[in-house]
Amino acid sequence: MSQIGLVEGNCPTCSAPTNVNPEDIIIICEFCGTAFSTSFKKIENHFIFPPKADLQTIQTELIDKINKKLKFRGVKVNQSITLEKVFVPFWLVKLKADTHYEGYRRESRTKTRTVTRNGKTETETEHITVYVPVSRNINETRIIPVLSRRSKALFGVKGISNRLIQKINTEQPMKFSKDLLLDEVERIKFLKAELNQYEGKETGETVIQDEHRSRASKDTTELFDCRTSVNVLETILLHYPIINAEYTVNHKTFRVVLDGTTSQILSAEYPITLRYKSLAVSILSILVLVPFIVYAYLEQTGRTISDVLLFITVVGGVIAFFVNYKLWQTESREVLA
Repeated sequence: MSQIGLVEGNCPTCSAPTNVNPEDIIIICEFCGTAFSTSFKKIENHFIFPPKADLQTIQTELIDKINKKLKFRGVKVNQSITLEKVFVPFWLVKLKADTHYEGYRRESRTKTRTVTRNGKTETETEHITVYVPVSRNINETRIIPVLSRRSKALFGVKGISNRLIQKINTEQPMKFSKDLLLDEVERIKFLKAELNQYEGKETGETVIQDEHRSRASKDTTELFDCRTSVNVLETILLHYPIINAEYTVNHKTFRVVLDGTTSQILSAEYPITLRYKSLAVSILSILVLVPFIVYAYLEQTGRTISDVLLFITVVGGVIAFFVNYKLWQTESREVLA
């Protein structure tokens, strides 16, 4: 018996049973990866940037990376690390944007002239401010990646959009196929899309309009007029792979997120151990003690004491005290993005 509001159906590719919720935007079959609408119509423009490696290979590499990071912290991880390959939804909006803007730019120029006074020839220099009219166009065809999530506060996902911009300029995404995933799994993990295709288009148009206005503002001292015409050429659904990993140190769990296409770490949590805190405190203390010892030696020998050295000693002591206090008070983890 189906729940209220659910629509029962089957994947148009593999016929796996699928329930559609009223709030669903796009349905992705977790068995074969087919994307289809809430009316069970297959979405043909479904692409992917394939993962670089399988989970077993990534696990081995990640353990080495984490242990190198933890080398001076007195802890080590083993094969207990767990990994999950997750696919993040994006709309790739290809559009042509034409902007015309007008304004003026204030410039400082130097004007020279030759004058004769009392039989002597002299050169006079005058600095003047001029206002140069600006009337220019920006014409370009771009692909704007739009994260199909209303909340972007996902651990490790913040930097993917910038990476995606670079990647689409050098690589072509591939038509989605389960064979490209490199891992045999019963169910594929997809983050649910929360923006439909129309919302993706609107967001892409807004992004390019804001970028063009920003470029026009930087080119002028005062911007009078800025008009952008946007023509959306194509919108495709793309899934970008990330790897969610978890490992345990001293009964506490720490997270790591990797870019699935490069195996590079996007964001990671590392334990701040007592050994790590002690090492940091020792280094900071040494950095403060050195100028203090030099200062004390100069004072006892009667030599001139540099005000700069005294200033460095005082400021260094304050900074070291503050950093050491925060370090000892901090939670036993740090996040590096």
